[in-house]
Amino acid sequence: TCNPYPPPSSRLQSTCIPSHRSVNKNIVVTMAQQMRRGSDAVKRVFTSDRPSDNTAQYLQQRITGIDKSLAAMRDDLAMMLRKMNSLNSRSEQFVQHMLQYAERETPGIRACCHGLGNCLKEVNDARDQARGRLEARVFAPLKGYQMHCKIAKDELRHREESKRKEVKRRRRLSELQMREPDNREKIQKAKLDLAGATTEATHANQALLEQMDKFEAKKVKDMRQIYADLVRTQMEYHARALTVLSDAYHAVEAINEEEDMYDMREMLKRSRDERERDLNNTHGGRAGRDDDVSLGASLGRNLSRNNSMGSLRGGGAGAGGNSDRNRSRESLVSFGHESSDDSYYGGDGIRAY
Repeated sequence: TCNPYPPPSSRLQSTCIPSHRSVNKNIVVTMAQQMRRGSDAVKRVFTSDRPSDNTAQYLQQRITGIDKSLAAMRDDLAMMLRKMNSLNSRSEQFVQHMLQYAERETPGIRACCHGLGNCLKEVNDARDQARGRLEARVFAPLKGYQMHCKIAKDELRHREESKRKEVKRRRRLSELQMREPDNREKIQKAKLDLAGATTEATHANQALLEQMDKFEAKKVKDMRQIYADLVRTQMEYHARALTVLSDAYHAVEAINEEEDMYDMREMLKRSRDERERDLNNTHGGRAGRDDDVSLGASLGRNLSRNNSMGSLRGGGAGAGGNSDRNRSRESLVSFGHESSDDSYYGGDGIRAY
């Protein structure tokens, strides 16, 4: 058996002097341990800064989310304002076409169209006023937050740059302490640089927190006012529109279907009577003109016959023929005077026969 506790003399005799290879190996192990300790120091630096990094990450995500959400709200509100303007234009055109249509309708529908058109004009005016208030009290403040978010992002970026500068100086000091532990001048300068970077990072972090506190307080106050103006504007517009449209509803309810149908039938009857009267006047004028033409032609034939008979007779018969011709001519003249009231056949036309 081997004695686990040899005497001191034997222990000294068993002690061996390390060789050159073992010395080099110990040096390598020592350097590795120092490097490991340096890396552990760097890790401790990042571990100690992790809460601040998480805070910065949270603030960055929050600012980015707020900016993106408010930008989407601005775009939607701008689209809504454009739609309201387009709706006003279309509504005005609708009122014009409705008034043009009313001129061809019965008195009841005509009165309803005029009353409804006036109500729709008032609703358009209320919508236009609401659009102006939304643009001034809601859209403009939301648009201003684009600059506020940019300022907050700049503060966060400045804080991140200061923090990276501090970490870089701390790593440089650790490397210097490992590589040149005897160079006190460089180590002291690196410590001073690290202290300055740490102070700058602390100030930047404090400024960022104060800026975010002001930003959040302003945002809460402004959003409360913006939402209040939005709701108040919508309530005022809809209240006025409801009042005006109530009057329009009464105007529509005032239409009497029986009276309108009676007026419509009377209009149809009058138009039919006027049409028949025009047709009768047209056919009666043509028949009278045909009778006058036939009568004038017969009288002309009789007159020519009398003249020919008078020319064949002689002496006293010639005088009788002249008297008959004179009588025929007098009858023709008298017929011309009787027919002189006709606008189409005058006395001159009858004498032409």
